[in-house]
Amino acid sequence: MPAYDARRPDASGRRRPVPLDGSDFTLECSTVIAAIGQSVDRSLPEREGLAVTAWGIAADERTFVTNLPGVFAGGDGVLGADLAVRAVAAGRMAAAAIHQFLSGEAVTGEAPTAAIAMRPIDDAERAAIFRAIERAARVRPPEIPMERRRASFDEVEGRLPGEDATREARRCLTCGCRKADCCQVRTLATEYGVDVYRFAGARRRFSQDVSHPEVIYEPGKCICCDACVRIAAAAGERPGLALIGRGFDVAMAVPFGEPLSAGLRKVARQCAEACPTGALALRTARSCDACSLGVSQVRRGPNDEIQTGRPGERTEVPVARKKGTPRSMQLCAISASPRRALRTLCQTPSLVTHLPVANSPVRPR
Repeated sequence: MPAYDARRPDASGRRRPVPLDGSDFTLECSTVIAAIGQSVDRSLPEREGLAVTAWGIAADERTFVTNLPGVFAGGDGVLGADLAVRAVAAGRMAAAAIHQFLSGEAVTGEAPTAAIAMRPIDDAERAAIFRAIERAARVRPPEIPMERRRASFDEVEGRLPGEDATREARRCLTCGCRKADCCQVRTLATEYGVDVYRFAGARRRFSQDVSHPEVIYEPGKCICCDACVRIAAAAGERPGLALIGRGFDVAMAVPFGEPLSAGLRKVARQCAEACPTGALALRTARSCDACSLGVSQVRRGPNDEIQTGRPGERTEVPVARKKGTPRSMQLCAISASPRRALRTLCQTPSLVTHLPVANSPVRPR
């Protein structure tokens, strides 16, 4: 095989490997795997009247609509050879657009959702994030014996049994946020078109408290809504939870520096289910599971109590208010009228300092 030089760009500006004359050499090996390039065969879509690009079928990046009415395209057919997960995502987003088309609605694609990125991120913080990812070995599917493979064209790999399939599916890394799809702050920020980068400031570094056997605490997502503090107090937890610190360093913690396992012995699950952002989350919960668990939103009851829990269940937590404190400031993200609370939040910069959204403690310019 020859050696290659990939330093010189071609006419398109890309660096392509060029074989070097007289560089052939022999390499002894037991197995050779041929890695071939892949590209989209554009002749068929062109014959059908579809517009194409240099990579594949031309389609809108949000709606996946092509130039032919009722025809949608996505994945490798549009992007060329790419990651499988991008094709899966394209299928989900295209499904939303197709549903709109079949329902006679305007095809606009998936509604954009508010999101905030942890940035900038250094190597130490990146290492902490990856350490928090649970490691699990891949579940191998059953395979037919070699003798049967040689004598037939039967599928070599069989299907995974139900339990193994579930265990393998849970190896998906997801986004790392256990309430990405049902975060109340994210939902309201999306509804009101909040600019999450409106207020500049240093963010909290990523960290996780994994000392509790049932829940995980990620301080960077805590908005200091006080719901878990009140739930623990109502249940008689000792020492319970408290908001500790001053100014922008305020955070939920167990008093006297005790671990989370010491502060939550009885109502850890209720606190995790009541948390509006996933700062407190069940160890077993995943972003795709949280909303399907039937966990209700935190709400204010008729007697000024906080109500949480699953459908058919209710936990009531009395609210102690300081005289003269604005009601919207006390309720934060768990107001009985969360839309009004968020509207007040967006219109009053002084209140924003009490609600560090997602991973960023916001600070007015």
